[in-house]
Amino acid sequence: MNKGLVLHGLQRAPSGFNLQPYACVLVQDAADRNTLSAAMLGDNVRKVKEAPLIAVFASDLEPSKRVPAIQEMMRSAGQSTADIQQLPLKLRFFGGEGHLAGAIRNGLSTALTPFQPVPTYVPTIAWSYKSTMLAVSQYILAAESHGIGTFRSCL
Repeated sequence: MNKGLVLHGLQRAPSGFNLQPYACVLVQDAADRNTLSAAMLGDNVRKVKEAPLIAVFASDLEPSKRVPAIQEMMRSAGQSTADIQQLPLKLRFFGGEGHLAGAIRNGLSTALTPFQPVPTYVPTIAWSYKSTMLAVSQYILAAESHGIGTFRSCL
């Protein structure tokens, strides 16, 4: 299996503001897979033990901590200073953590919607999960395209 090609595809998965609020850990060692299998239910215990490689994805529920690194990448890529400076504000509105940020977003969204289209308020956990699932989808598609998909037809 060419993990490099699959991971290359994963790194290019889209996410809000390109923050990539997730981590992917590849578990290949048999002892580690055995330990991981203890957290599984039903037939997944066996599947995790038998698979040559397991990809574990975790969502980052504090995406604001990634802003400085993303701003540096934006600078290196030649993004405008205005875009770089606006990133923290945009993130706080669309993916900010905490109850106060959520209440502010919800209030602004409700107040502005009669005048112009405004995105619906989504809690940080949902925002991070959605971005993580985009990455998971990209990973699955990349793995399948390299002949290492998990589906086995019984027909």
